[in-house]
Amino acid sequence: MKLYAFASESLTNVWAGIGAQMWAVPELPNQQTNAGRRGKAAKISVGALGILYCSVDKTFTSPFVFHSRPDLDEVVEHVWTGRWILPFGIRSLGNPHARLAWEEAKAMLPSCKAGKPLHNLIHVQPLTVFAGSEIEWADWEVLIGRLAN
Repeated sequence: MKLYAFASESLTNVWAGIGAQMWAVPELPNQQTNAGRRGKAAKISVGALGILYCSVDKTFTSPFVFHSRPDLDEVVEHVWTGRWILPFGIRSLGNPHARLAWEEAKAMLPSCKAGKPLHNLIHVQPLTVFAGSEIEWADWEVLIGRLAN
């Protein structure tokens, strides 16, 4: 199954997104990169699954369902600091109180137990935003079991 992971530089940004039931990505100065992200974002459907990742404390949190497709033209400046693009509605399945540390995820996720490195299983790098990761249903069950509240 496909899982879209979105990294955040702060837990405050995660809380803001969960409160707004929205996520987006920071606008980058490189317009070519923004155009590439726009192309990938256009392929995401309502009902797709996602998860947030806080890069500061290296934790997964707040799994969600896409409640709308990314808006390819809208710029958001009222939820997070700065300009954020490609916003989409979410329905969170948890909140940032529940977090799963990277190292703990490596020990818990069935695909990792079977030898697949976590960085190859769930892509959280900014360059892979909107690309999606292929995970097993059993991995999603573990994530939901730990993070949905």
